[in-house]
Amino acid sequence: MKDKEATKRKLIDAVGIIIKRDGFSALKISTIAKVAEVDRKLIYRYFGGLNHLIEAYIISFNPF
Repeated sequence: MKDKEATKRKLIDAVGIIIKRDGFSALKISTIAKVAEVDRKLIYRYFGGLNHLIEAYIISFNPF
């Protein structure tokens, strides 16, 4: 379970890195996976796709 949570955190962190470095328009599945150093399939497995990953990134700042 810890590996799953660590991978999810890496993906969420990668979203922030890309936004800061290249802007929101640079958010692509392949780019996020490359920055996080994980297989792109894990984005779909853990988040269901790019939109839900971005949502998780936003929620990570204000987890109500």
